[in-house]
Amino acid sequence: MLKVIIPPDRTVAVGPRAKDFITELYVKILHNARYDVKKWKGVPDLAKNMIVAYMLGIVASP
Repeated sequence: MLKVIIPPDRTVAVGPRAKDFITELYVKILHNARYDVKKWKGVPDLAKNMIVAYMLGIVASP
């Protein structure tokens, strides 16, 4: 489990493992999103849901 905090008023992860969280998120996006997609809104909803479910599974809530 990664111990990070994502403040409700920001869109960044903070904490001692924030870099690991971002790296893991980047890898997961590369594995689930098509390479020709330029923006997040172009990623299919199924892929987004898979990425979010995975990331929620590895993040420890404070």
